Amino acid sequence: ISVGPSNVFLSGLKKAEDDDGLVVRLYEAEGRTTEAEVRFDPSLVRPNSPAVEIDLLERPLATSTARMEGEVLKVRVPAFGITTVKVE
Repeated sequence: ISVGPSNVFLSGLKKAEDDDGLVVRLYEAEGRTTEAEVRFDPSLVRPNSPAVEIDLLERPLATSTARMEGEVLKVRVPAFGITTVKVE
């Protein structure tokens, strides 16, 4: 896994509680709303898999900016914020 740009950090990675999805938690550290890019090895996540932003209880949010483009997850992370995404 690689994460960019440099102001976004991977703060958590785990298997989803209720299925085989992968939960990714990202943190923005410089105070700039940013579109993060997380590149996955195909052995972890299939290219173009469904992706959705979730809350801490792993429930889908009403609005989601998460999407997979090939092997890359793209999602908006608010300034100094945390974004959690489930990729299936």
